[in-house]
Amino acid sequence: MTVMQSEDDETAREQMALKKEQKYIRQLLGVEENKTESSETIASPQECQISSHDKLSKDRNNDCTKCSSMHINEEKENKCVSFVVNLNVNQNCVINEYDRNNLPLDLQKLFEGINKGIPPDYAVPIDKKPEWLDMKKFKIGQRFAQKYYFGLNYSEMLSLMVLFSFPNGLEPLIFTGNSGTPFTAFRRYLSTVLRVKSWFENDVWNENNLGYRNIKLVRAMHLNVSKRLNSKPHKELQSQLTLWGSSNDAAVWCPMKEQIRQDFQSCCPYQALRPIDDQITGKVYVNQLDMSITQFGFVGLMVMYPNKFGAGSATEEELDGFVHLWRGLGYLLGIEDKYNFCNGSLEEVRQRGHSLVDKWAKPSFQHITEDWEHMSRCMIEGISYYVPGVTFEVSLLYLCWVLDIPAPRVYASLSWWQTFMFMLTKVTMTFTMRLPGMVQFHNWLIGRALTRASAFTPEQLKKLETRTYQYEKKGKFNTRL
Repeated sequence: MTVMQSEDDETAREQMALKKEQKYIRQLLGVEENKTESSETIASPQECQISSHDKLSKDRNNDCTKCSSMHINEEKENKCVSFVVNLNVNQNCVINEYDRNNLPLDLQKLFEGINKGIPPDYAVPIDKKPEWLDMKKFKIGQRFAQKYYFGLNYSEMLSLMVLFSFPNGLEPLIFTGNSGTPFTAFRRYLSTVLRVKSWFENDVWNENNLGYRNIKLVRAMHLNVSKRLNSKPHKELQSQLTLWGSSNDAAVWCPMKEQIRQDFQSCCPYQALRPIDDQITGKVYVNQLDMSITQFGFVGLMVMYPNKFGAGSATEEELDGFVHLWRGLGYLLGIEDKYNFCNGSLEEVRQRGHSLVDKWAKPSFQHITEDWEHMSRCMIEGISYYVPGVTFEVSLLYLCWVLDIPAPRVYASLSWWQTFMFMLTKVTMTFTMRLPGMVQFHNWLIGRALTRASAFTPEQLKKLETRTYQYEKKGKFNTRL
């Protein structure tokens, strides 16, 4: 009896210790305690999804970069916790609700637009101003965009690398084939920059102005791409959404993918949030969520970090006007009000931006692909055709600095010239642009560059188009530029 009682006591103590360990792990992951005992199961080490190299945060609401890394030994007593994940099945669309529910509430609301596409009429009358529109604030936003245009341009370029980390941000670009080489990227992004610039300089609500016409053109382009993507059979479409995995022999420019991933994987513990995109099948391409996240690319980094993009002297009123400007532009481009990233006050939009970066972008960076690096390199190389001096490595490192992501491997890859350019960019954006006349001077430089690029002769364009790179000679075995 004594022996049996002793064994029972030992078993009870083991079970109690195991439950405490399970509860502790749940707290680390930020998962609420489930009241039903059936939701806790003991998994084998092979089944366990928590490996010894996973990095967990003490508090999932803390900034990713400030989280302390904690290691969980999956071999400890051959015991581990398996979390039951509830799946919400809606015909062809399956989304991991654990991932979605761990996002901040405002991002969860944006996710409701993931299966809502762009109707033929956009459901938004372009000739009617919304009731909430404040034209005074809208014009303040336009003046802000013109005043700090140099830094704003740079923030938009870096934001593209963030957007490319989301599959829905990259796949349509690969599908259209309009930016997969430095030259095609040059033409595409020059065109985009000029169209957006017209929205800052014209009355976009007046059908006789260039800004209005460019709004209509962009709406038509989005609708066309959406129809093409959503009308193709799934299997046929998949081969057209990736460069690296395609059957063609086109070269892919990705010499640093592994180094970059290693840097990114050390910065954020929210690995469970990344598969949100991957777990969606039968999804709608160019949906309301995509449009909202793209809207962040034009406004997010500037309002979150104005002092790092040459706008350290900007007032809160100017930044608030800039947010309102993009709320109005988002409306014109077909974003429904409830999915508009710029809804709310300046502080609310800033917080939404930080939530997007910390809870979705940084985890996505840990899974960058060859396609991500190739498209990012082509984009920046294409922009360098008219803005000499910008490079992929310097731009990526600057983005990492802005987002407080340690990137020792990226930094070590810089040449002495790139290191100098990185330091110069920091000094220019944070200090020089505060000096009298410097904002105007740099705006003049970027304006002159755009004017020259717009006037390239056929001979100049041909020379750019036929420019060859080392990576192209190696096929899918890539080297540096």
